[in-house]
Amino acid sequence: HSKNSAVICFDGSTITYNVLNKNSNRLANMLRENKTERNEFVAVIMERSPKMIETIIGILKAGAAYLPIEPYTPNARIKVMLESTSATKIITCDSLMERVLKITADMNMEMVKSINDPSIARYSEENPENVNESTDIAYVIFTSGTTGIPKGVYVNHKTVVNVLEWVKKKYNIDDNDKLIFVTSISFDLSVYDMFGILSAGATLRLTCEDELQEPERLLQILNEENITFWDSTPQALMRLVPFMDDMTEKNNSLRLVFLSVDWIPVSLPDVLMDKYENVR
Repeated sequence: HSKNSAVICFDGSTITYNVLNKNSNRLANMLRENKTERNEFVAVIMERSPKMIETIIGILKAGAAYLPIEPYTPNARIKVMLESTSATKIITCDSLMERVLKITADMNMEMVKSINDPSIARYSEENPENVNESTDIAYVIFTSGTTGIPKGVYVNHKTVVNVLEWVKKKYNIDDNDKLIFVTSISFDLSVYDMFGILSAGATLRLTCEDELQEPERLLQILNEENITFWDSTPQALMRLVPFMDDMTEKNNSLRLVFLSVDWIPVSLPDVLMDKYENVR
């Protein structure tokens, strides 16, 4: 892909690789200036938007690891996640700033900043020097844990890169591909959805919260926006199946469906192959 090609499609607009990189670099350079270290956790509490992805990439470019926290996460759980990772920096958005400040009021925070803060724009848009080793932590994702207490799983750069490279080579992911991003950033499938697609020069169709609540709308996006790749739990895709009966023509764009984490209904592959003639 050229640097001016679309990389993220969202809510009728597009973001280019060039813009994504420059905006991520500004955040990374701001974090570096504020003494952000390797293997330090920086929390991301944001609504779904291209800014969310810019933030995650910026944290990694700074050399730190990201801690994804969905806005709907209960306050007490957010505090546990922050405390157990010793995270003292949070990047959020304007709409969530008041709540985040209340949650962290009695915590020792070094930084709670909105990605929309105009001061970030004054930092360099140039790529920061890479400081990471392959064994450094890239992110932590929390599970509910068998006791109900959140448990964080730390994943290093080497592990992530191995997965990205394997999928790219095994399934020939390239700049002709377009993935519909339906997964939460607090769920590990999102790691491939972001970094696997971007590193292959492909396009990411980021869904907003309203779209995620409407399976009929998701099916419309799948069928009308040249989506080639779907990646989710089986249950997330099953929500679309009842509306597939109304498809009058077969779709020839969708070629890959990845389903993970839970059992796959035995009828699902046949339904997909009936409606999507090139699907694997």
